[in-house]
Amino acid sequence: MEFYLTFFECLLATIAILVVVIYYKKNSTDSRYPPGPKSVPLLGNVLQIGSDPLRVFQKWADEYGPIYSIRMGTQNTIILSDPKLVKELFSHTNSTGRPANPITHYIGGGNGVATRKAHNGNLNVALC
Repeated sequence: MEFYLTFFECLLATIAILVVVIYYKKNSTDSRYPPGPKSVPLLGNVLQIGSDPLRVFQKWADEYGPIYSIRMGTQNTIILSDPKLVKELFSHTNSTGRPANPITHYIGGGNGVATRKAHNGNLNVALC
C-alpha cells in the first residue's frame, strides 16, 4: 500500500509542527529574561491572569521573586513587585518612554506606573 498525503494534510502537519516548535522556543529558558510562569502560544499569560490580576501577580512574585517575566500576548513583559526596584528603574532615563502594551493597559485600567500618563509630562519626578 502506498502512502499519499494530500496538500491539506501536509499543510496541517506543517502548522502543527510549527506551533509545537514555537511553543517550546517561547517557553524555553531564555537568559535574557527573568524566570516566570509558562505561557500559551499567541496568548501568553493573559488567560492565567483572570479577573483578579493583583492576586495573580502577588502569587507569581512569591513564587519567582520581586522581578519576573510574563508574556502579554506575544510581547515579553518584565514585572517588578518591589517599590525600591521600580524607583531604581525609573530613576534612569534610558528605561522610560517605552511603548505601551494595550493588554497591560486594559488589565490595569491605565493605573499602572508604566501605563499612566503624567499630567506634567514627567512621571519620574513623582516616583523618585
